[in-house]
Amino acid sequence: MIGDNSTGSDGNVNATTQGASLLDSGWLLVAAVESYISYAVIGIGIFGTAANALVLYALIVHNARETKKRMVNWLTLPYLTRGVDACD
Repeated sequence: MIGDNSTGSDGNVNATTQGASLLDSGWLLVAAVESYISYAVIGIGIFGTAANALVLYALIVHNARETKKRMVNWLTLPYLTRGVDACD
């Protein structure tokens, strides 16, 4: 117990200066900018996903409408050919 000195300094003088440097306004600014950038990346990702879903929806609707038109044309084609054959 001779070497035990609980009230004296343990030689770690840099502990207080390191704690103070973490609270420096420069580090707080860097942390704030990093958090804003991460929020911006998440927001851009959500917006991009929504835009892609909208484009995909528009393509599906357009394809469905075009398919309906083609189905009508294919259904009327036999009736038109029967009329032409009847005239011969």
